[in-house]
Amino acid sequence: MKLNEVLPIDNIELNLKVKNKKELLIKMCEIARRSGKINNLDEIKKQVLEREEFMTTGIGNGVALPHSKTNAVKCSVASFAILENAINFDSIDGQPVKYIYLLLDRENNIGNHVRLLSKLSRILNTKSYREELDKCKTKEDVFSFFTKIEENE
Repeated sequence: MKLNEVLPIDNIELNLKVKNKKELLIKMCEIARRSGKINNLDEIKKQVLEREEFMTTGIGNGVALPHSKTNAVKCSVASFAILENAINFDSIDGQPVKYIYLLLDRENNIGNHVRLLSKLSRILNTKSYREELDKCKTKEDVFSFFTKIEENE
């Protein structure tokens, strides 16, 4: 499965304004709901917040990859945001987060989930790719960015 297949244009936000990590995670779940692929938003929020309490998904370089495997979704779905102002996310490198990609998958879709997280980590940890994302002015630009990355792999 490709990144642009799980991330519809409507699930992308630019210059998102949030005050803290919890607000950001809840907002990302709400954005993911726009796809129509979420069966139970409250359950998704609960699971994403619990997963984050277990261990931070702030992977460094201003990037967070929160994720959950849950049957509260119909199929793989994601949301992506670039924050207006980076926030503390308890990241492994201590740096604030500016880029966040939430990935939700069905419990039985482990292989796909791991492959997508690995691909996202590699892409978003690449400085030149983050610089390209910073140049995106619209949701369509971000969607095209992820589509182009997929085509070049």
